[in-house]
Amino acid sequence: MSEQTENLGRVYDKIAELVLDFCRAPQHQEFHMADLVKWVRYELPDIAPDSPSRILRALRQEGRVLYHVVNRAQSLYRVQAVAS
Repeated sequence: MSEQTENLGRVYDKIAELVLDFCRAPQHQEFHMADLVKWVRYELPDIAPDSPSRILRALRQEGRVLYHVVNRAQSLYRVQAVAS
C-alpha cells in the first residue's frame, strides 16, 4: 500500500462519519465547501483543509453520498441523497 493511500485511509476513518453527518443535516442540503471544511475542522482542528473534500469525493465514489456541483467557481454543492 502506498503512503498516500495509507494516509487517505487514516483520514477517511477519522472524518467520513463527520462528512456524512454534515450531508444529512437539512441546513446543509446546499453548501459551500468552506462550510464542510469548517464543520470538520471544528471537531478535528488538525485535519488538512483539503481532506473534507477528498473524503466527500470518496464517499460519492462509494455511492454513500450523491451530490452535484451547483457552481464550481463558488464551490457550491447540493446534496441529493445520503446512505443511511
